[in-house]
Amino acid sequence: MVGRVTIFLSKLCHEISNVFQGSNCYFASKSWGCNGNLLPVLDRILIIVLCLTFAGCSARTASVVPAGSPSTDSYPIGWTQTGVASWYGDPFHGRLTASGEVYDMDLMTAAHQALPFGTRIRVDNRDNNRSIELVVNDRGPFVKNRILDVSRAGARALGMIGPGTARVLITILKPGGDLVSVRGGCVVVQVASFRDPDAAESRRVETERAGFASRVEHNDGWYRVVAGPYREPEEARRAADTLDGFVRRCSE
Repeated sequence: MVGRVTIFLSKLCHEISNVFQGSNCYFASKSWGCNGNLLPVLDRILIIVLCLTFAGCSARTASVVPAGSPSTDSYPIGWTQTGVASWYGDPFHGRLTASGEVYDMDLMTAAHQALPFGTRIRVDNRDNNRSIELVVNDRGPFVKNRILDVSRAGARALGMIGPGTARVLITILKPGGDLVSVRGGCVVVQVASFRDPDAAESRRVETERAGFASRVEHNDGWYRVVAGPYREPEEARRAADTLDGFVRRCSE
């Protein structure tokens, strides 16, 4: 409910900004207006209060994908979640996932917003009673009211290729481990992702000031701020905890 109110008020402020920008506004003794359309004083006060409360009429913010470093203790064997799942294939096939793996839409994997990478889950399609097992190796979906994105292979096994979505039950079969350290090699800490390169550079500078060597990686329209690289998983995990990021393999 709060989210809907915030969205409505943000849109309201945006429209108000559009109306007043470039207009000839004036003040009278008890009212004000633009181009001859008067608004009561109380309306003006209410508009100003709402705009200030909900982050301003014309403020622009960068699109950020939450990084997060979920604890496996929060998601034990038997943990469940119900909701709507979707699936993804092209054009993501062959691209890097949030875990650093290359996405293969023909493997039995899934994207979840919070479950640790490497978590093995059972997904039950409540619409047709089909069940499969998947491994979480990506983040998503970033669509309202959806809890899981499965690969094309997973969608086919669940019988949801045509419908595109399905009501599902997720059950953890095996908690996630350190997917990256198990495989060894070069790892980095992904701090944040932005659509705006300037926002990414600003975050990189903040990370450097905090004492971590960092850089910005550009791929698929996203600017990812990463710290590292690290050869020791424990060092990477400490950095991830400090920076509120997550550990993944270095980009190829």
